[in-house]
Amino acid sequence: MQEKAKVVRIERDRVTVIPLDIDACIGCGNAECKKNGNTFTAVNPRGFDLSVGSEIRVGAPAKSQLRQGLLAIGLPVLLAVIAYLLTPRAFPGSGEGLRAGLALAALLLGAIFGYSLSLRIGVDLPQVTEILE
Repeated sequence: MQEKAKVVRIERDRVTVIPLDIDACIGCGNAECKKNGNTFTAVNPRGFDLSVGSEIRVGAPAKSQLRQGLLAIGLPVLLAVIAYLLTPRAFPGSGEGLRAGLALAALLLGAIFGYSLSLRIGVDLPQVTEILE
């Protein structure tokens, strides 16, 4: 994720920004958000000299994106595949319907578990990567 934004508030190493590219919000039904943009918080680990009104580029760290992908997609799919493959051993003579049902249940449980795990780990905020203006 790389996004252009404008700084609206600065608090130590955290900045509140408003996105400048709101074209990505086309599918959103919130008219106020589309008109004014939605603010979010980013960190400034490099210590850029920022002021209110500065135009910056923010990005999500690759480590954070990888972790989010593994928790949101990797874990549920892995659990579904394991459930599908192990069902015949756990329930001999079971049909394809039970295998598919248990795989879907494992997929759902994996998604819930991944979500709860991501809440415990915490959220990595986007980082200021450069000053545009």
